[in-house]
Amino acid sequence: MEFVTEGHGGAPPPKSGDEKPGPAQQQAPPPSTEIDMTQYKVQLEDLKSTISYMLFQEVPRRQVIDGDDLVGLKSWIHALAKYAPGTTPIRRLLYRMDQWLQQQGPSMSYDDWTKKLEQVHVDLGNPLPKDIHWLACKGSKPHLRGYTCGVWVLAHAMAAEAYKIEENNSTFKPVDELLEPFHQFIVRFLSCEWCAKNFRKEVVTMKMNEVATREEMVMWLWRVHNFVNKRLSGYHSDDPKFPKRQFPPSCFFTM
Repeated sequence: MEFVTEGHGGAPPPKSGDEKPGPAQQQAPPPSTEIDMTQYKVQLEDLKSTISYMLFQEVPRRQVIDGDDLVGLKSWIHALAKYAPGTTPIRRLLYRMDQWLQQQGPSMSYDDWTKKLEQVHVDLGNPLPKDIHWLACKGSKPHLRGYTCGVWVLAHAMAAEAYKIEENNSTFKPVDELLEPFHQFIVRFLSCEWCAKNFRKEVVTMKMNEVATREEMVMWLWRVHNFVNKRLSGYHSDDPKFPKRQFPPSCFFTM
């Protein structure tokens, strides 16, 4: 279910740029024929850990954020504030960071971001974990699944929230309000540059800009996720206990 990110849910990209599995020793073991259904459950702990890692680790990887990077970050934090599921303190944290961030410009420093985030986090009783833990996104080994699984889970959960929240909003634009902000975060802030490069291509291939309705928004995320899973299936980042599958699995229709 995940992108591939070094150290947090996947292995580093191949140096050659070839996405196909390399020699036999790089390929994952044969996948299990049994499906562990817990991997399809949305766990609050996974959402909290994903948001925490995004805010405390991914965003402040650079000393200065400006230009299109700052615009992209503003759009993503705004989308998180509107659609990310979570506890009331987490929602308040995202709202306050969004309100503050929209006033920043034309650039923002590492210190600006980290000081404000820590201040708001402490004021709200530290609602996000600093020690990252995974439940449904926990891999069979420390370098498998984890954060990148959480990124996908968060994106799907936000799409589901947007689908419900915007039900009666005839002016809702799914690309502008959710899909493009997600795209901007991935290509500008995800620590796996190889993953970001591939996702940039998939946004074009899968025609994201043609998504016009709430239903299309939800299904577009699943189509691109399935596309990524198919491309990476059998690769050395594929967790043998949680092999990449197309969703929904056929067993969903027999339950």
